[in-house]
Amino acid sequence: MLCGVRRRLYLMRHADVSYVGEHDPELVRLTPTGHEQAAAARAAVGGVDLDVVYTSGLVRTAETAAVVAPGLEPRPRPGFDEWRGGRLEGVPREELEQLFVSALHVEDEEERFLGGESLGEALDRVLPAFEALVAEPWQTALAVFHGGVNRILLSHALAGGRAYFGGFEQ
Repeated sequence: MLCGVRRRLYLMRHADVSYVGEHDPELVRLTPTGHEQAAAARAAVGGVDLDVVYTSGLVRTAETAAVVAPGLEPRPRPGFDEWRGGRLEGVPREELEQLFVSALHVEDEEERFLGGESLGEALDRVLPAFEALVAEPWQTALAVFHGGVNRILLSHALAGGRAYFGGFEQ
């Protein structure tokens, strides 16, 4: 029997950060532009009555959520941490952004994101975390995650299963 209740999940990427100069990508924080973007997102969802806000376990998603939905305590879900890359030492600064973005355009589950986690490993982590999130009781939720993770979730929603369309831009 179908339930007549509609649920809504607002999916967003964390606001702008700079990876340049930070040796640990898990610690990067929002830039001033990122704070402006998060404030604009807050205005965009200002009329939405959110039940819950989910974030990954990384600082940049919690920072974004604190600005977008200041009245709600974020619920971190480390299963949605960004696709884990390898080390970027030795990559010239001016090449970092292009390398990072193009690395998300993988096609095979064995391919690795910047020499780190493979697409298959990321799918094995993110998809069960999403099933657990959907099983929780909420009507309207905001999820502040990462570009690679959101691409996985959007691909899953469109394909109805295990899939990855790397061309999604956010």
